[in-house]
Formats: sequence, C-alpha cells, structure tokens
Amino acid sequence: MTEVTADGIDPSQLHPDRLIGLVAAHQDGVVLREQLAALGLGRGAIAHRRQRGLLRALHDGVALWGTPTPTFRGRARAAVLCAGTGSTATHHAATALWAVRPEPGGRST
Repeated sequence: MTEVTADGIDPSQLHPDRLIGLVAAHQDGVVLREQLAALGLGRGAIAHRRQRGLLRALHDGVALWGTPTPTFRGRARAAVLCAGTGSTATHHAATALWAVRPEPGGRST
C-alpha cells in the first residue's frame, strides 16, 4: 500500500528535489543530511545538488535548500538543528522568532 500524506501527496511519485523542497518548506528553508539520506540521496546526489547551487552548507550536517541567502528564521533553525535533539533558540533569537520583539537588525518576523 502506498503511503499518502495528509494533503494527499504520494511521496513515491515525487522527484527527490520536490521532496527536499517540502521538507525545507517546513523548516525555514533548511534540511539535515539525515533527512536527505532518508529521502534516498547518497553522497553523490548531495554533491551534485551542491554543485548546481541547490544546497548550501550552513553548519555540520545542515544545509540551506534552493536559495542563496538564509532568512533570520532559517539561520536560527539551522543552528538549532545542528545542535541536536533537545536544543532550542534562546534570548534575542527566541524573542524574535516568537515575534515578542523585532529580529536582530531591526526587521520583524
């Protein structure tokens, strides 16, 4: 039986780049190396996407997908993902992410 997501998408029918995009869209544009592997991408496929400019390393095991510049939220998410399970943003980053105050640099989220 084919697994279908809540929004009716059959992941087995999608191109790997589309799947990466779906994951990244829920994580402020960033993906973990482990997530790429779970989608079936090996080292060569990851290197190919880096070469094409689709993936850009931000931290060890964390990459930005599809855009050359991460947003504030993307940078914060990448740092938390790099730090591992149980990690969280704190202080200025957390207050900006929760829209309690503007993000560093003056823009609000």
